[in-house]
Amino acid sequence: MGKYLVFIKEYSKSLVFLNYLMDRYDDTPEKFVKDKKYEILIYLSYSLIYLDEIEKAKTSIDLLQKELDSGKKLSPNTRLELYLLFYVLDSLFKNNGIKIKTLSKEMIDTIKDSPENYSRAKYYIANKKMESNDVEGALDAISKFYQVFPKEKHALNIEMLMEFMKNTIDKREYEEASKYIDIVVNAAIESKSNSMMEKAYYYKAKIFYMQEDYNLAETYMWISIDLLTQNGEGANISERYEELGNIYLKLGNKKQAIKFYNLSISSDSRFIVKEI
Repeated sequence: MGKYLVFIKEYSKSLVFLNYLMDRYDDTPEKFVKDKKYEILIYLSYSLIYLDEIEKAKTSIDLLQKELDSGKKLSPNTRLELYLLFYVLDSLFKNNGIKIKTLSKEMIDTIKDSPENYSRAKYYIANKKMESNDVEGALDAISKFYQVFPKEKHALNIEMLMEFMKNTIDKREYEEASKYIDIVVNAAIESKSNSMMEKAYYYKAKIFYMQEDYNLAETYMWISIDLLTQNGEGANISERYEELGNIYLKLGNKKQAIKFYNLSISSDSRFIVKEI
């Protein structure tokens, strides 16, 4: 659960859960918990880092580094998770507040031998750099993520791919977004999720709009609107109509532009008068 909460960026909730577990593991014989305590410390460190609680994170990180240096036998999975944490820390804080264990060739080779986990590390790095407005660093991590993440896992991780696409477009990095939009669209189709397909086609429409290819922007915006209405997600329909109006305005079709601006207003819940 703690690992899942970190993955979906619910860091405050993960702290509550992981601290609860730590309080109980301290009273549990080592032979019963094995190396689970270290897995908890790993994700406790991630949570504190992403909440910018750097001083508190140092305590768990120092403990983990001592355990690794002690030669304690850890399961292959826990050792990999520990290496991933140090890799993320090295990328984010090498010269900024946390003394990081030097990454050995064995540690880096172990990480890279697991493409899915290596790309997961890039996911954590990209998220933190994006939150810190280090857009260049985030985009570099996203690029490396796509280079190594197994293609057969794209559909199963469509939410993660969609998050990258949203973040990239929100930062107005449309050229960068255009490199990956077809991967996201294909993964959304393979996932068979109408909601994910709607978002993917919407982002594709926005990219074409910014590239001034208004005919293709119109095509993909219509697909997005169609999927949105199929899903019964009317909350976003007003915004889509407004953007479609903008597209028609760019195409020189003022009549259609006015039509969809009016539809946008009439479908906006802020302007709908409810009967008393």
